[in-house]
Amino acid sequence: CRFKKAMAAGMKLSITAILGLAGRARSAEHAAATAEWITALSPEYFSLLTMFQRHNDDFLKLIEPLSHGEILLETRELLQRLAPQGTILRSNHVSNFLSLAGSYPKDRQRLIDTVAAALIEAKRDPRWYAEIPSYQEEYY
Repeated sequence: CRFKKAMAAGMKLSITAILGLAGRARSAEHAAATAEWITALSPEYFSLLTMFQRHNDDFLKLIEPLSHGEILLETRELLQRLAPQGTILRSNHVSNFLSLAGSYPKDRQRLIDTVAAALIEAKRDPRWYAEIPSYQEEYY
């Protein structure tokens, strides 16, 4: 794999995944496959973004977007399956409504617990939980 060769050559690898990219129908599959790949690579950095509308209207017509609650569920699924070694995780982009920061494996359970607490809180507002995140940018 080219990524492993780059790492063996001393390059630091930073990978970004997009929550919600596979849509509602393939959310669990997306979380599992992403976690498996990141675990196998154990990159130095791994970050999460959330799918949002920006020059991608045609793509968004192909999937059923995830709600806030479903994004949290996908995040929890990914984090529960994720087991890289020496990887710094960040989820602090403007598209993310839940900021996460930690290192794997040290902070694994804390990160999972943070998402679990966010899910409990989100379920207290069913309207927000069911709402599709809106990050459309008009100036780009």
